[in-house]
Amino acid sequence: MSKRKVRARKGKPAKAGERYPCGKLRPAPSAAEREALAREMREEDKRQRANEMPHRRGSLSDLTECAIGRFVHFGKLRLCLFEAAIAYQNINDKFNAATGAPNPLRKGEGSGNDVSWITIRGWQAQMVRFATAFRRGSGHPDAFAALWAALDRDQDIPPRLRSPMILGLTALAVEQGRMTGNLSPFQEEEGQGRSPG
Repeated sequence: MSKRKVRARKGKPAKAGERYPCGKLRPAPSAAEREALAREMREEDKRQRANEMPHRRGSLSDLTECAIGRFVHFGKLRLCLFEAAIAYQNINDKFNAATGAPNPLRKGEGSGNDVSWITIRGWQAQMVRFATAFRRGSGHPDAFAALWAALDRDQDIPPRLRSPMILGLTALAVEQGRMTGNLSPFQEEEGQGRSPG
């Protein structure tokens, strides 16, 4: 066998770019195609980054963005428990903004001048009613503090308080009318629901 010496081709160098199998140069993608590809890559990158966040643990659910949501999502609890906790937090935030209570996380919110005292007293009564229901339901002295740590500072629920937290959130959801007292706080698996009739 003889070794052939490869020589450089004469003339202009070949244009860089993607080619068809026959060797013909493929046309460059249009601006719209490039933008669509870039958008798709950005979305995929967002999903990948979100999936890699330790608090999500591989889940793309929006519930995993906060501690109470993670507690409900990974504990396979009913969504109404999450909604009850968030509703309680929203009433508390409205009350604090209207009364001018300082909140380092929400700067620049209200002085209370634009909200009537009747409305503020109504929010206060709701907060007391909901807090009482939660405390009675949980039966644990530290559960309410853990609820606020989860809502305000995004701290996960300690393992020792998970059962009292479920009981307290269930009582809170019942008090708000989001579920009846005879329902389980856990999601029913498919095929295990009650039979109609």
